[in-house]
Amino acid sequence: MKKIGLIVVAMMLWGVASSQEFVNDFQKDFGKEAGFSVVSISPKMFQLVASISDDTEEVNIIKNLTGLKLLSTEKNCDKLYKEALKRLNASGLEELITVEDSEDNVKIYIKEEGKHISSLVILTTDTSDFTLIEIIGKIDLKEIASLSKTLNIEQLDNLNHIKE
Repeated sequence: MKKIGLIVVAMMLWGVASSQEFVNDFQKDFGKEAGFSVVSISPKMFQLVASISDDTEEVNIIKNLTGLKLLSTEKNCDKLYKEALKRLNASGLEELITVEDSEDNVKIYIKEEGKHISSLVILTTDTSDFTLIEIIGKIDLKEIASLSKTLNIEQLDNLNHIKE
């Protein structure tokens, strides 16, 4: 019985780890040729921000986050977008929303763990910029969208397109 419990726990941890590694793996595979600008926010940084913020709503959002990684480049945008799409579609993440117009493409993917979203991946591209963002933690989409100004990540505004 203990073995079954350990196997279940290991499978759950593997599922979380595999989604968290999506952006890291993409960076490892394409980082040198793409010349990514990288922003990585650790769990400790989220804790520090939550401890100094006076905004109760912001603190409640941030305390549930355990990581954020952003990759951005102006090189090979179309190639990187197509490769990211291919990998996302094979990753087990679920496509949540697509926003396309004549210049921009935005795709948002999630991984659910029970009743909560544990991973949120935002992929954006236009004619001159490719951005891949992954947020890890206990995620509420509406709350994360409200953090776009605090974190200075304009791509999070795309979450406002989601209706409950």
